[in-house]
Amino acid sequence: MLAIPCLFVGAWLAGAFITTASAQPSPAPTLALPDVQISDHAPDDDVVSIDTAAYRARAIELSDLLDQHAGLQVRRTGGFGSFTTVSIRGASSQQTSVLLNGLPLAPTVVGGFNFGALSLKDLSGVDIYAGRAPVDLAQGAPGGVINLRSDLDGDGWATSGYASYGSAATWQTGMRTGLTTGPVTHGVSLGTAASDNDYSFVNPNRAFDPNDPDRQQEEPRRNADVDRQQGLYVAQWTINPDWTLGALAQHSRQSQGLPDARNSVAARTRLTSRQTNVQMRVGTTPGRRREHQVRGYWHRTRLDYDDRQDQLGVGAQLTHSIQDRWGMALIHARPLGTHWNWRARLEPSRETYTATNQVDGRTTAGRRDHLDIAGRLGWRSSRDRWRAGITLRHQRADDRYEAGNNHREGSSQSTRPQLDLGWQATAQLRLYAHAGAYVRLPTFFERYGDRGLFIGNADLAAEQGRNLNLGLRWRQAGWSAQIEAYASELNDAIVTQYDVLSGIGRAENVAGATVRGIELSSRWSGSLGWLGTTLQARAALQDTENTTDGVLAGKQLPGRFSEKVFIGTTLWLPGRYELFHEWIHVGGVFYDSLNSRPAPDQHEHTVGLRRPFVLAGSTLDAGIEIRNLTDERAEDFNAQPRPGRQFFASVEWTLHHRTTQGSHP
Repeated sequence: MLAIPCLFVGAWLAGAFITTASAQPSPAPTLALPDVQISDHAPDDDVVSIDTAAYRARAIELSDLLDQHAGLQVRRTGGFGSFTTVSIRGASSQQTSVLLNGLPLAPTVVGGFNFGALSLKDLSGVDIYAGRAPVDLAQGAPGGVINLRSDLDGDGWATSGYASYGSAATWQTGMRTGLTTGPVTHGVSLGTAASDNDYSFVNPNRAFDPNDPDRQQEEPRRNADVDRQQGLYVAQWTINPDWTLGALAQHSRQSQGLPDARNSVAARTRLTSRQTNVQMRVGTTPGRRREHQVRGYWHRTRLDYDDRQDQLGVGAQLTHSIQDRWGMALIHARPLGTHWNWRARLEPSRETYTATNQVDGRTTAGRRDHLDIAGRLGWRSSRDRWRAGITLRHQRADDRYEAGNNHREGSSQSTRPQLDLGWQATAQLRLYAHAGAYVRLPTFFERYGDRGLFIGNADLAAEQGRNLNLGLRWRQAGWSAQIEAYASELNDAIVTQYDVLSGIGRAENVAGATVRGIELSSRWSGSLGWLGTTLQARAALQDTENTTDGVLAGKQLPGRFSEKVFIGTTLWLPGRYELFHEWIHVGGVFYDSLNSRPAPDQHEHTVGLRRPFVLAGSTLDAGIEIRNLTDERAEDFNAQPRPGRQFFASVEWTLHHRTTQGSHP
């Protein structure tokens, strides 16, 4: 384990040394390893902001991109489109908020998000707030916030099309285009994707075969196919120099097979999900001293779960469920004199959930009314070297649930503070600290769910805890580095406990848990002789301890890593070729709460070669890549194998941007 931080520090120091030796700037990166930088999308908040444009040409998913960040934990149940969770710094996936343009996003499963069903192709960027959230994202979460952005460029989207094909009959294709008519800019994105996911693996759970008593023979993954379609429309209207109006409409559908534990030929279980998101916002133009915004939203998730053969879970089910949420957010910001400023958000919303099991006719229904209020008082020194702020967040939720003769009602509310402090010591060096308390209410599914391998617990209490982040960041031309220490303490933590015999999970409160860790990142761009080069290194070391009394005391929380490293290298070769290599290491994971079943460490290499071809009025970018080069067989969840070595080819055609000017609407 000691070799990992030593390797990282060596790469970090090498970046600092090579920076001074670079003779000329490197060519601008086009596809691999885009710049990841700290920006200020919200006042006084340090946010890791990822530009996704460089990845849209590759055969890569959103979860693959997020996996390159050491503080994030990505866990998959299989190949392309399979159930995938993402969490931040030792938190669970339920403790990580996922938003679209700062507003709630329709969940891809009831009670959570399957990142395997979210397409990267529709996004312009991703913002990661680790252990904190700005006031604009009123309801934060213990782990932090992942905010997906679909911003329009200043002149709208350029017309482009993409396609990829690879192992296990995995393919994607789609297009996006933009149009400006007078003061209105439009963007449209359409795409479809599918995979057989019939990769080979060794199945230790299959029936005994006297010709293979040790069960070492490989077999194809069965009933794991996925198909997906998605569409997105965004628009922005400049009403006048002071006010703008924005709109978004998004819909996606994904249908996937769910293999059983034995990977049997007869498996037929299937899950089909449909998500719809609609957003409207009107507000002052960015940069105004006083800011006013009104945002309205509605989203719906529809799930159809078919396990009539009782191959998974708690019995035969043919369940149809719908989850709706609609609400609005009011945001106001203004200066209070020379050094002080105020920013506030008010967000009321209603969430409803209905589910019907068509096998036995049983129906469940629930409703939750939310009220989230947040306000921040900020201060800046005269030379803007010091920044400080105090934030108060208040939430209230009123629940109502009915299932047959079972009727429950309840309400809860909480108020918690957050503090932030930053010091710009020099032009290159910034030090900062964030501290705060939080409360997370159980989701509907955690309290009342009943589908597949999960049943709810109506007696769940809310999670409570505290976070502390201390960090420093160095930025200069061609090189940046950041180090951040983090700690959190959790009471009444909600964890999913699985029965050993049946495999059925149920959410339970445990007395508590603590997380302590350190995250480092560094990026260098320059030239080594005639080679343009980009180097990126990220690492995280953490300890997640269960503080419950009894046999679990001192055990590591299940599913959390102890160490993670990402190293990426891109070389720009003569002839406009890009050669890239990416390595991810994940270690110290246990499948179970008793820490009796350790997961094998993962070492995954990806290599690829790309080249852009400049055509008349357009650019064609083509490339190939090999993932899991060493053919390692990994399982993020026990008995849920991931693919071995995979090959992909991809192309993206982009029409050189021209703004179409039409008549005023």
